[in-house]
Amino acid sequence: MYYDFQMLSPDEFEALVADLFSAEWGSVLESYKPGKDSGIDLVHSRTDEACYRTIVQCKRYKSDGFNQLYSGFKGELKKLEKIRPSKYVIATSVCLSNANKLKLIELLAPWIKGTDDIYGQNEISTLLSRHERVVKTHFKLWISSTVALEAILNRKFFSLTHFTIDQVKSDMCKLVLHDGYERALSVLNEKNHCIISGNPGIGKTTLAKILLCHYTLQGYEPAVVHNDISDAWTLITRQQNSDANKIAILYDDFLGQSKHNQQKFGKNEESLLVTLIRYAEKNSNIKFIMTTREYIIADARREHSVFDNNAESIAKCTIDLADYKKSHRAKVLFNHLYFSDLPSNKISAVIESNLHKKIIEHEHFNPRIIYAICNKSNSESLAPQEFVSYVEQKLENPAEIWHGPFNNEIIPLSRWILTTLWTLGGKANIEILQEAVLELETFEFKAETSLLFKACLREIDNTFTTTELYPHASNPKQTIVEVSFQNPSISDFIESFLKSEPSWIHAISKQALFMAQYEEIESILKFIPVKESKKIASSLLARYQSKPGLPKGDTYRNHRGDLVFTDNDLYTRHEETLTLLRISEHTSDLGKSHYHDEFITTEGGWSKLLKALASSSTIHYSIRRLACWARSSSFWNIYKKEIKTSFNRALTNHIHSHPHWCQRIGAINALHETACVLEVDLTNLDILKLQHDALWRSREILDDEENIQTLEETADQLEQLLERLRFGLSSLVLDLRRKADSYIEHNADQENSDIVFSTSDSDELDIDQIFSELLTMHQHDQT
Repeated sequence: MYYDFQMLSPDEFEALVADLFSAEWGSVLESYKPGKDSGIDLVHSRTDEACYRTIVQCKRYKSDGFNQLYSGFKGELKKLEKIRPSKYVIATSVCLSNANKLKLIELLAPWIKGTDDIYGQNEISTLLSRHERVVKTHFKLWISSTVALEAILNRKFFSLTHFTIDQVKSDMCKLVLHDGYERALSVLNEKNHCIISGNPGIGKTTLAKILLCHYTLQGYEPAVVHNDISDAWTLITRQQNSDANKIAILYDDFLGQSKHNQQKFGKNEESLLVTLIRYAEKNSNIKFIMTTREYIIADARREHSVFDNNAESIAKCTIDLADYKKSHRAKVLFNHLYFSDLPSNKISAVIESNLHKKIIEHEHFNPRIIYAICNKSNSESLAPQEFVSYVEQKLENPAEIWHGPFNNEIIPLSRWILTTLWTLGGKANIEILQEAVLELETFEFKAETSLLFKACLREIDNTFTTTELYPHASNPKQTIVEVSFQNPSISDFIESFLKSEPSWIHAISKQALFMAQYEEIESILKFIPVKESKKIASSLLARYQSKPGLPKGDTYRNHRGDLVFTDNDLYTRHEETLTLLRISEHTSDLGKSHYHDEFITTEGGWSKLLKALASSSTIHYSIRRLACWARSSSFWNIYKKEIKTSFNRALTNHIHSHPHWCQRIGAINALHETACVLEVDLTNLDILKLQHDALWRSREILDDEENIQTLEETADQLEQLLERLRFGLSSLVLDLRRKADSYIEHNADQENSDIVFSTSDSDELDIDQIFSELLTMHQHDQT
């Protein structure tokens, strides 16, 4: 059995040895607080002879670090003369040969009695194989073991989640578990679902990944929602039809990355989400983990009644700075420095200047800031003292953490690539991104730009961006490279930069190629000075008139649950009308010069959208969103009569044009809701037609459908429609729910692990000493 002790920091290695030897020797070892040990890490004194004490000295170095280990023990000789232990035992992560052990015995005589008192990497691994429970209580060690990695690989963790082994190991080695982990695990074991909320950078995604790993090792198949809640339902449906009966789903930033994603939630996302949560509550074979920023929850509750009405019943675990006690903060900083690629002279400068104390106690402390300042590429050009000043500045103004690298460490074309990527929603097929960048007229050296593009992508990769490979939906042999921001804070920074520099947005708007760019640019127009926003809006509308926006493509899960790329847009396909009208609202004439008002003021405009009902499963949500926006927009004051009359005529003609004009109960419900929003008075004949068609379609679903999502969604949609029509609750709603419940198999024999990993909350930590040891270590590296 192989264990990677390099995943552990020195004090974590010591804690492991304490638990391991306590289990092996049958009594608890006394552990000295991390820091000043005077040559003593662990003491074993519970023997028949009270005066007999065994001292265990722990040394965590690289597996081939014998020379460093030997030098370290030279420094222990004076301490040994002082404490004069009855027995002295060495436990080290270094791989030792017999010759290495004999050399240590010679150095440490008479305290070391023989090779049996020296435990190297192999000996400790052998002991761990006899004490599996010790391994499982040390999560970072467990996740590095061959058994755990094989279990994770067998469950397709990396292919299904698109995390890599290196990513997981990199995250885990810096990890310090806090109380939020136990709270979230408790909620999931009780409720089967949990929203992990908190401020940006507080560690929500890292915690969610740990929980996903935990359940993977408990026999759950891991899955990550990539786009919307339909991803999760696809995975659950596939699970129902496979031998795998347990699934753990992570939905990161489920309400949107840096702001509430109204477009996604406009596609009935909130109802499907609540339905899935209700389903998970009844089924212990599902663990549903969601993350979001705290302020985005407030936005979603304000804008979506379904989500608001159910928000209190959704289990939530909030992570905040209170979870990071001083000892936790110190360990987070220590681990990030210890495992970082920063040169030794910079780490030494941090400790010698006592900057580590300021970081630990600073009001802006959070794991993402620590990660950023410990990332070599963010400060590579700085001398040690300049690095100290850089860290101090970033602590005072965390929003500027990316300012230096963006302004000073990448070339102009790289900056345009990043800003263009933001207008594409923060992720794009590499060819689409290149096409959008090359379209810009900002560069006089346009021909040269094509040659520089790939070099610039290499320059920003792993600092600002990351890439993933996906098969194409229509041709699995074709591989698509998707570029995206490495984390949400980069998107936040680019957005802030563009708001402060509207000339950049203006330049891109004049050459926008993709509809996604129109949507993203529109989303920040209200934050730009009016004069500039009018110019940008006019440029976008003029551009659209000469060259309408194209789809940029997106990734989604196919019916097998695989992530694939499609050339179509998942959310923008039927949103062009609303996007253009939103942009028009920022112009002086409300877009009249571009005729966009005709989308909602003429029967033909509404009819064009209604005709798409036959081929689209989401167009009705776009129509409802358009109506909700129109009702609260400047257009309503001017065109209220025209909007109401034209929609009424278009809807009436459409629903009476064919006996079975609509195959989706959700569409019938959404269109009636749209009529209510626009204050349209439907005739009794219209209302009876909607009721008849809704009941007819619901009965078909009840008779033929076995998919839980469809049954639950149909029940919800029918109940909403009948309540609005004031027809009372139909027995059909209850029948649909009963049938859905009948497919939920309760697994009463499910084993919930009683293993809880240590959250390492030692308030006894000697912070000065552990950083002093880190300093000594790096000073040794410099000599």
